[in-house]
Amino acid sequence: MLNGISRLLLLGIVLSSTGPFHLLQADEAQATSVRPVSDNEQSQTASADETSEPIRFQFVLAELQGETKALQSAGFVTAPSGLMRYKARIDSSTSDSKFSELLRGLAGSMVVTVKSRPQVIALADQHAEIQFGSVSKGNEYLANIGENRYERRTVEEGRPAWNTCIRMLHSHCDHEGRRKIHLETTMTQPDGRAPVAGLNLEVGEPISTTQMVDTTIYQTIGEEMDAIAMITGPNRYFLVAFNSNFLPE
Repeated sequence: MLNGISRLLLLGIVLSSTGPFHLLQADEAQATSVRPVSDNEQSQTASADETSEPIRFQFVLAELQGETKALQSAGFVTAPSGLMRYKARIDSSTSDSKFSELLRGLAGSMVVTVKSRPQVIALADQHAEIQFGSVSKGNEYLANIGENRYERRTVEEGRPAWNTCIRMLHSHCDHEGRRKIHLETTMTQPDGRAPVAGLNLEVGEPISTTQMVDTTIYQTIGEEMDAIAMITGPNRYFLVAFNSNFLPE
């Protein structure tokens, strides 16, 4: 029994560095534990059925660089919301290979950077949250302090340089045996430098932008893999792929 608290299991990148993927170095990405649901939040959602079975969600999170037609060639379709979606049938013996199959298909015409492969275990009607990213390493910048004078400053150590948060909630099975899975993906990423009065140079304090994608996916536990690709820039996407399974007895 999980006692109402989700758990995040951090896994290493298992794809070979000799393959067609550009892999992130282990010390470039950090992930935190799943944040427990507060009493206030829990009161705003349906209470978890204590007898319901916990579900393990396996994720692959990656950055993609390339044209939209590469996603379409790999089987992605554009939803009415404009989000690129992908769905594949799996079974217990093909779940991991389907992740690799999808990534290798994309890597044929895109640059694929695998960021993380976390797992989340959660009960129905229970929020779970994945957070990962990197922190500032003390980048320097110039600040105008008046009278044509400039001061060299350093970005505060530990300040997030980029961050991704995936907040999810899944329901009990419907009459067709599917789970309604709500994903809220928020991304904060670098977006150049702030202007410095009096200087026509990009030497100001690093700035960032934040975007959020809110979507609902219906998935049959143990039988389907889903993926979404959200636009993060010109010919740049962030991939969230996941499947789900009941825990073995």
